[in-house]
Amino acid sequence: MYTHGQKNYRFNPAFALQLHTAPTAGAMMFRGGQLAPMQWSSGPQANFTSEESTPWLPLHPNYITRNVASTADQLKLFRKLTELKRNEDIFSAEYSNSRTSLMHTLAVRFSVPFEDEPLEYEWYYNKCGLLAARTILGDVLLIANFGTDTLGFKDNLKCLDGESNVHFFTADYIQKQIDIVLSTNNLHENRERIQDLVLEAGDAIIGRFFI
Repeated sequence: MYTHGQKNYRFNPAFALQLHTAPTAGAMMFRGGQLAPMQWSSGPQANFTSEESTPWLPLHPNYITRNVASTADQLKLFRKLTELKRNEDIFSAEYSNSRTSLMHTLAVRFSVPFEDEPLEYEWYYNKCGLLAARTILGDVLLIANFGTDTLGFKDNLKCLDGESNVHFFTADYIQKQIDIVLSTNNLHENRERIQDLVLEAGDAIIGRFFI
């Protein structure tokens, strides 16, 4: 999105759904997994069937946020990204091709006093799949969940290295509030404490520390 040149988007007809779900107890295991019922909305039974009926396969638990009705929010995200892309001040010749990442774009927009300083990051990651990057000047923060489980910073879930998400950031750091600028999940509030954030598998947010 934030490299130079023309952009073409292909919108997956599955609406970012995870089609495979664990088979029910005693069911035959298929080589490719099993398809979950189509998730039309966040309503009862994902509006796949009536509330009183039971689908022949279980609904994927992410139907609350991953459904056809939520595509309007995904389009809003694309509009925000396109708006940033069209900003001539940010993508002027002053900035080289190697510096036009989304994080750099937001760092420049939010960090005018430091725009002449080299952009440096602090990186955080753990074996649960959490990854974070913070600009040292300007305090723009990216947090992404590359794991397979829904993760939060109050979880005592032990990662492969024995650490838990509770200790992902320092105690002072995790209490800070961030203004969320972009999010892949429409359930995130505009401003949240890091400690209260919950990210589904594949979710990511970019925000700025609230002062």
